[in-house]
Amino acid sequence: MVRHNGRGRLRSGKTLWQIGTFDQSSEEFGLSFGFGSLSRVQAVPVYRVGQSDWKKDWSGFQPGSANGRAGGREHPFTVVFSLDEPPRGLYTLTVALLPYTPRRPNLRVEINGKRGLFYLRPQISYDLGDFSVAFIPQYSFQRLEIEIPTGTLRRGENKFVFTCVDDPSRPEDSYDTVGLGISGVFYNALSLSQDSVKKFLPAEIQASAKPTVFYPAERPVAPPAPTASRESSVEDAFYRLTLDPASGAVSSIFDKQLNREIVDAKSPYKFGQHLYVTGGDGNTQIMRPIKTWPVAQLTVHAASGGGLVGITKTPFGQSIRLRSKATNTPRLARKSCCSTKRRRSNSSIRCTRTR
Repeated sequence: MVRHNGRGRLRSGKTLWQIGTFDQSSEEFGLSFGFGSLSRVQAVPVYRVGQSDWKKDWSGFQPGSANGRAGGREHPFTVVFSLDEPPRGLYTLTVALLPYTPRRPNLRVEINGKRGLFYLRPQISYDLGDFSVAFIPQYSFQRLEIEIPTGTLRRGENKFVFTCVDDPSRPEDSYDTVGLGISGVFYNALSLSQDSVKKFLPAEIQASAKPTVFYPAERPVAPPAPTASRESSVEDAFYRLTLDPASGAVSSIFDKQLNREIVDAKSPYKFGQHLYVTGGDGNTQIMRPIKTWPVAQLTVHAASGGGLVGITKTPFGQSIRLRSKATNTPRLARKSCCSTKRRRSNSSIRCTRTR
């Protein structure tokens, strides 16, 4: 097998099967990594082309063989498909990966019993495909295009097996913030295509090496600091967000492409505003549906007394930080991120609560 590594380049020919979408994101597979509490598919899935549904039967995350949190063993992912005619022409297997875990395994590909090992060399990606973790510094992407020797395929059933192999193989039990354990890859998409005109030519196989040379730096150059502002609105190619610093929330989200306001202006509360409700404690019907108990008298306490901490512009987009407080919640910190490349906005809220 021979590898071609290209970013965004599509092969000509007919696509025989495809798993996922080539969009530099693994989000279409959901949080079904197949391990631990996120288990929704088998840890060693077998995907049968024409029968399986990749949205349900394929795991977005594959741990490395030394991933102690996933058992410290190999987890082969299998694709089974059939060819109606004897193999002819050139077959290309495309595997797009997001290998951004702290420890990067190698990818072993087995085709009908014949194996090849591919050393992953991803490049830093600013595409924000997996938006929730795309701000980690090692977020990266790699696309493998593997020309398959025609003789390794056969008419009828064929089997591809993908395994993430760590070297050294000693398991590590460390945790990681972007996946289960510190070793593994996230799948973007896979496909197999056939070009009936071209042929697999072993004489054209080439090997290349890129040396890494380290030079001592007399004065390390610090990266430019992100620019910060204290404006009350944020705008990009997709949205215009108007902030309400007093409530620590957003008062308006205007969709520039649809030319419409998304936030309900008639609502008594702001978008994403923290609400603390009291009056539900004790023997009331909100605790148990007992008719002889009184109806709970609920009171909504909206966050207030807030302010804008700052807006920071980064290569990925803009980061907005707001603060506020509410009853029994003396400290609320809100962080919203707007992507410059994708039509989305994410928010997270941290709160400190008193008893």
